[in-house]
Amino acid sequence: LRRLEAAGFHGIAIERWETVPFAVVEGIEFRSVTITAHKGKQGPCYEANQAVIFRRLLEQGQYVYDPFEHHGPALSYLTLPVARSTSAEKLSEVSQWHLRLVPALFGTLLVGLVWLVRNELGRRAAFFAALLTAVSPAMVFYSRYYIHETLLVFFTFGAIVALWRYARGASAAEPDDPRAI
Repeated sequence: LRRLEAAGFHGIAIERWETVPFAVVEGIEFRSVTITAHKGKQGPCYEANQAVIFRRLLEQGQYVYDPFEHHGPALSYLTLPVARSTSAEKLSEVSQWHLRLVPALFGTLLVGLVWLVRNELGRRAAFFAALLTAVSPAMVFYSRYYIHETLLVFFTFGAIVALWRYARGASAAEPDDPRAI
């Protein structure tokens, strides 16, 4: 554990230490041990300066768009109700968990958005498309950070779904058999 600490990890803890070995080879017992450790600086770590941009909106009520540097106000404005629900008035009062909630929520909603094209794709294909989206390394990776990419994918796919349904003349209230999966 000291070597992990020397390597820059913090919050090191032994979560589980199995008392029964899972294998014994020539008298050597192999046991399962679960160790958690966090890499990086302790305390807040805000990705890609988006939280600094959000700070101005949270603390001063201003959002200033820079077309050469940033993606726009969606992430900041969608994060504002989350921060307000914690009664935060300063960025230092908002946790990483609360900041990352919005991208995580939109990543989850993206999986459900696939269901809107189930009639066009077929139920089985839509199910597997949603499943593969849910476990996609890229989606899991980007959905856990306070960055715009997950919102971009969600709204882009939403626009594709809307245009596809519009082009086919389908409506959101299209009759469907709720028993079929």
